[in-house]
Amino acid sequence: MYPNSVIYLSGIFIHEQVKELKKLGVDVEVVAWVPWSPPILRYLKRKWKLLAKIPPVEVLDDITVYHPRYIAFPKGFLKGYWPRICLASAVRFFRRKGIKLQDVDLFHAQGALPEDYAGYLLAKRFDKPFVLTVHGGSVYATIRKKSHFKKSKIAILNADAVIAVSRKVKERIEKFTGRRENVYVVYNGFKSKEVKETIKKEPNEIVLLFGATLIERKGCIYLLRAFARLLRKYANLKLWIAGGGPLLEEMKKASHDLGVEASTHFWGTVSHEKMLALMSSCDIFVLPSWDEAFGVVYLEAMSFKKPIIGVEGEGISDIVEDGNNGLLVKPRDVNSLVEKLTMLVENEELRREIGLRGYETTKKMTWRRNAELNIEIYRKVLKNG
Repeated sequence: MYPNSVIYLSGIFIHEQVKELKKLGVDVEVVAWVPWSPPILRYLKRKWKLLAKIPPVEVLDDITVYHPRYIAFPKGFLKGYWPRICLASAVRFFRRKGIKLQDVDLFHAQGALPEDYAGYLLAKRFDKPFVLTVHGGSVYATIRKKSHFKKSKIAILNADAVIAVSRKVKERIEKFTGRRENVYVVYNGFKSKEVKETIKKEPNEIVLLFGATLIERKGCIYLLRAFARLLRKYANLKLWIAGGGPLLEEMKKASHDLGVEASTHFWGTVSHEKMLALMSSCDIFVLPSWDEAFGVVYLEAMSFKKPIIGVEGEGISDIVEDGNNGLLVKPRDVNSLVEKLTMLVENEELRREIGLRGYETTKKMTWRRNAELNIEIYRKVLKNG
């Protein structure tokens, strides 16, 4: 889970953290495993063609990134064995490059399987301290498959320190692993970005924006149903849905069946730059997602002074106070969405005030602060080691 020169979007937030760590004097190098791309598959799917183009070693913003290859089977088949394959590939890779991992002071893994358990194995192999950041996948997605979570759980229990990106993630760690000691909450940072593109809309329109992969837990179908109810009363509403995913065609059909097809625009999968442009042009950002570890996308919308709607009890509720710097709804609840959206649609001044308070919140969520807290944890681990 790390960006590269071919597929840059994945793990951009980790790259921002690493850059700040380096600015603060930490000598950081990154191991970002890449699935091996069989020649035959490169001609069948664009994904495999792109994976094959990722270089073994590259430098991104003065950060050296290594890309050992590992064999990954389709649909997560035998995924519990992938970490050991990653370990073997990394050891061979660094031996071939003449790089001595014995000189490393500490290993810090980010993400779920295979990265979490592979990082643990790598640290164990070279007898070094191990820090693990849990972004949510290890205690949200993998718990649905016990064989996968078993390995993630081992990594969590054996880490010298565990970093959770929200209190909700920390609670999940405690619930599903029993670990309570040396578990720290460190929020992801945020860096505002300039938008070069403006998305046109009619002067009297109020645009709701949903931006995420179209899967059930993102709450997209509930938003569409709420929108259908609102549109009966507010004809000037528009809904922009930015994101691809398994529910895209189902959502398009639902928009037709609900009679909101003409007022709904499906953007499909968009670049990060396009998503930011949509955020800067919308009036309200809505992501009624449950099982959400944190959600940097909320911060991005808030940075454009847009009022946001998230789900109560999820990661974003750590920094959003309902009615103050954002609004929170109940999960899987159309009525709750209709109620909160109605408040914003009917009151332009409320949209402006909440948007401004949300903007002030993002100014405190810096990557430098995130990096400083990580360094404090590194020092504790190294001191205790």
